[in-house]
Amino acid sequence: MVSNHVRWVLMDRIVTTGLLVGLLAKLHPLFIGFRIYRELPLHDSFFPSWLQESDVYLVAYLLAIGLSAATLVIRSLKALLVFRLMTVCSLYVLCIHQGSYNDVTFFTGFWTGVWQLWFSIQLVQNRWEGLETKAITVAHLIISMIFLGGAVGKFTEGYWNGDVLYNIYYVDRNYWPFQLMRDWYSESQLREIAVWHSRFTIFMESLCACLWLMPARTASWIAFVALFSIAAFSNPYLFSVVGPLMGLAVLGILIHPNENHRESCS
Repeated sequence: MVSNHVRWVLMDRIVTTGLLVGLLAKLHPLFIGFRIYRELPLHDSFFPSWLQESDVYLVAYLLAIGLSAATLVIRSLKALLVFRLMTVCSLYVLCIHQGSYNDVTFFTGFWTGVWQLWFSIQLVQNRWEGLETKAITVAHLIISMIFLGGAVGKFTEGYWNGDVLYNIYYVDRNYWPFQLMRDWYSESQLREIAVWHSRFTIFMESLCACLWLMPARTASWIAFVALFSIAAFSNPYLFSVVGPLMGLAVLGILIHPNENHRESCS
């Protein structure tokens, strides 16, 4: 039981670290956006007035960071559960606030927080049997759901013919892979590369939507490599988006459940 307890704490802290990496990576651009939002406020009648307030946006973000950091040192399971619930609520506010609803960092952070809340509930209610395997399966379900959304959103002519990625990355993106390719290839060759880049992206995201059907360790490696590659080879700022999900993905790599199969999460 002591060994299991150590592993459960490790799992929780791995995921918390991934969430904090994502949130903290957003720190500098968020404060720039916050200042602009204060100086040039937007008012959209779709949002309730409190979800238009810039202070709500900032407080929810700081709460999510502070609460997550605090859980790294909390020992009481009941207190941990309360902090997890408050973190999820803070991230949910960021998902629906006028100033942050379109930032995928908070979407991936929210679902990572849902995993943490679920995991805390299992610990508080002593649902220990097969917990590691179930936790990894839930993590894969969450990652699969997010990749499914990404894949479906790319089932368009603009992505299939490469136009979208060509205009985003290959025209003037100031990042080393695309700078090198602009030096090495002609415009027509870049367009062809963009087509296959786009189609490979659709394939990989469709594959990652099926992680929950794969053997756990294989799924974890595929997810981790895919998530890391998205940021490392496209835009390092995307580590704020994939950081929380990488914390979930790495569970199946670092943690070795006793059972080498999927289990029901009920």
